Parts: sequence; C-alpha cells; structure tokens
Amino acid sequence: MKKVMLLVIVLTGMILVQGCGEPCVMFVQRPEFPVSEYVNIPKPGTGSATVKGQVFMRTIVGDVKHGAGSTVTLNPVTSYSTAAYEVIGNFIFDNSRFPVCPFPTLSEPDKRYVEYWCEQQADAEGKFEFVNVPTGEYFVNSSVVWLVPSGNYISYPQGGTITKRVTVKDNETVQIMLTR
Repeated sequence: MKKVMLLVIVLTGMILVQGCGEPCVMFVQRPEFPVSEYVNIPKPGTGSATVKGQVFMRTIVGDVKHGAGSTVTLNPVTSYSTAAYEVIGNFIFDNSRFPVCPFPTLSEPDKRYVEYWCEQQADAEGKFEFVNVPTGEYFVNSSVVWLVPSGNYISYPQGGTITKRVTVKDNETVQIMLTR
C-alpha cells in the first residue's frame, strides 16, 4: 500500500510539472538596489495627492469577489519595482484544478526599498485610500484569492494578484478600480 501511495504522489508531481508547458518560475532573485533612482523620490506622506479605489475580481459566472482585508501597496515606479511587478504583478490562478505554475516568490527586498512604498489593508468591500501621496508614477498592487471546493475535501485557489500603474499629480485625487 505504501508503494502505491508513493507512486501516486510521484506521478501527480510529474503531471503537475509537465502541465506548465514552459519552465515554471518559483523563486526570483531581485536585481541590485538602484540607489541613484531612489535619491530624488519623495518618501510617502510628503505629498498632497490621494489615491483611492476598490480591489475586486469577478468569477467565471460573474460573482464579485472583493479584496476584503487584502493588503494594498502603493509603490513608486523604478527599475527595481518594475522587475518585481513583472514577476508577481498579475499572477492568476487560471485553472479550476491547479495553478498552472507555483506562485512566484521573490527574494527579500533591500531594506532601503520599504522606505518608499506604503501599504494598507482594504476594508470589507475592498476599498482603500492613500493620502499625502507625492507626485509621481506608482504601482498599486493587491490580490483577491478565494477557494473553490472540488470534492473529496479539496479546495483550489482562484483569483490572483492585480497591479495597475497610475500617475499622481499634486492636489489630485486618483480613483482606480483594481480589477481585471
């Protein structure tokens, strides 16, 4: 019986790996932190603009899933942040049984990086608001993930991450729907 279980586990793993078609990205090393790009970027809380919106996704049948309690980040656009969002910015679980590839994982960011972005938790309806945002270009990122039961006490994740790029000007309120 143990041999049969081991064989089932090995075969399942092989099927999952073959299902990717292309090499799967599991761990990505971030590039070196570009100090020169960050020197002139104002830190969060020093501006006069507001970025607000709502994070949500629609299921295949049209039900709305809000990003209730999801972390929403506001991050200046640089080569460093762009590299990260090219990996995780719009990852989606696009198969009802398995994600096509494992969710990508990035190496830890440089400690200086976190001084320039801010995060907050979306409310029960997925709404968020960042105030005192400096002028500039930003990535706004969050995720909406829910589980879909598939029988045999197994549930599969659906949804994914969403990233939008926004431009912010002084004394402006930028309203966005973080969805796809």
